[in-house]
Amino acid sequence: VIHLGFVDEHQLEAKRERGRWLHERLGEVASHLIGIDLDAMGVERARELGYEAYVADAQDEAQLQQLALLPAEVVVAGEVIEHLESPGRFLAALRQLVEPGGLLVVTTPNASALTNALAPLLGLELVHPDHMAAFSPHTLAAILERCGWSKPEVCFYQPRPRPDLAHGVVGRALAFARLVVSGIVRLVPGWSDGLIAVARRPETRAGCY
Repeated sequence: VIHLGFVDEHQLEAKRERGRWLHERLGEVASHLIGIDLDAMGVERARELGYEAYVADAQDEAQLQQLALLPAEVVVAGEVIEHLESPGRFLAALRQLVEPGGLLVVTTPNASALTNALAPLLGLELVHPDHMAAFSPHTLAAILERCGWSKPEVCFYQPRPRPDLAHGVVGRALAFARLVVSGIVRLVPGWSDGLIAVARRPETRAGCY
């Protein structure tokens, strides 16, 4: 498995303490795990922890080639694509990291999330300040196909509410709202907070158009 953006926006240590660092979870099930991230300090910390890790911009095909990695069975890009200026270049560059017939797993926020529809009623836009784009199930599948990935399947995810993290009146109110939203999206999955796409690298090379 090759895991992209594994440092998780400087949250490595905080998530390790809570047992919520995805890279650590992947390491428990993968026979061989490699991390790639732009965060040089995070990569160095991962190496200190015993992980194989490299610094590279995954939007740059040449930088990935210079790593000279053997293609993986699975490449995971969790909550990465929405941060990128060039998502098409990114998806095209990743093909070299996946063996023919191997899988790419992409997760990203859902542009059609219920919270995105409700926030404007309060004059708000609930978006991470570093996000460059938002994807719907259709647009995520479409960009994967255009960039050479075969038969992408898209499903939804909803983070579990964490009422234990709520503090104060506002925190408890928000936690209650999250519980309500979680109940609603069980009935209407298209309003879920996030998307998971799984696509396969075809046997023949295709360009991103």
